[in-house]
Amino acid sequence: MSGFSSDEHGEFKNSMLSVFADDGTISNDDCKDLDTDDVLILPLRNMVLFPGNTIPINVGRTKSLKLLQSAQSFNRPIGVISQINPATEDPLLDDLFHMGTVGEVVKILEMPDQTTTVILHGKKRFILEDITSSKPFLRGKITLLDEIESSKEDEEFTALIKSLQIMITRIFDILDELPRDMVYAVKNIANPSVLVNYLCAGLPITLPQKQKLLELDTIKDRAFSLQKILAKDIQLLEIKEEMLNRTREDINQQQREHYLQAQIKTIQQELGNNPIEQEVNELREKSTSKKWSDAIKDIFDKELKKLERLHPNSPDFSVQLSYVKMMLDLPWGVYSKDNVNVKSAQIGRAHV
Repeated sequence: MSGFSSDEHGEFKNSMLSVFADDGTISNDDCKDLDTDDVLILPLRNMVLFPGNTIPINVGRTKSLKLLQSAQSFNRPIGVISQINPATEDPLLDDLFHMGTVGEVVKILEMPDQTTTVILHGKKRFILEDITSSKPFLRGKITLLDEIESSKEDEEFTALIKSLQIMITRIFDILDELPRDMVYAVKNIANPSVLVNYLCAGLPITLPQKQKLLELDTIKDRAFSLQKILAKDIQLLEIKEEMLNRTREDINQQQREHYLQAQIKTIQQELGNNPIEQEVNELREKSTSKKWSDAIKDIFDKELKKLERLHPNSPDFSVQLSYVKMMLDLPWGVYSKDNVNVKSAQIGRAHV
């Protein structure tokens, strides 16, 4: 996971809102009547379905839509599996991850913009053994896998779940986006296994990371891995937050100094007593008597304007003032008469 950047804040919120969790149990008895030698296989792009989760997917491929309509008509579970490369248009066995989740087609929705959204509910993990047919859609042979849950007496697992809840709340606090329904769900999903799968599916982590989480056999191992991912991201978010706060403080300080300088200048103008402005005017007046070229005059005017922009308390102010005064002190266009009469010169003795 690369960390939640500012551009990902909206993605974080939206991805969480697109995953639903049944506050029940993950049953290993699901799919007991499923013919595992002939299962409809639905490839997904950029998504991973976990047991106990309900997700909406946008259907773009005609082949996928036909598969879903067939599954719904016959009330038939399907094998939902992620493809390795989302750009692959017609994936086969080597284009798919080896593990997916048996899903139930809850509803097919025809949207106003002429797209189709399907609601899927995850039931049980499986290993894809083979693709037996690719027309009119994918069919395959699978092996079902049980979810290994922790007991209620496992205090370490209980503490781990509490830690995940705190970490998610911390992320919401840092991002300053607090979807109340998501926080409520994280705090109130009673079944720890459902909660872990809910977070694995909903967090905006990479597809390979989600797939690795799905492939862990025990919910406890999945929760530990998720905790490591969140710990790294919280650390990155806190660093970004600290940098942002420092930037804000610097900007606020600059704005404060600018405001105070403007106020001081206004007061000095009203009192007719601005020593810096007076000194600048004196320097400018003094420069009019200098016999320098137009090029040198332009340089002097530029340096004098730079002096006007500097704050008197700035370390650069005294340096700039000295430089301007030095330019005025130089004998521009003034030459001395040298005596170059060799006869009148006295040659002294050399000293060794």
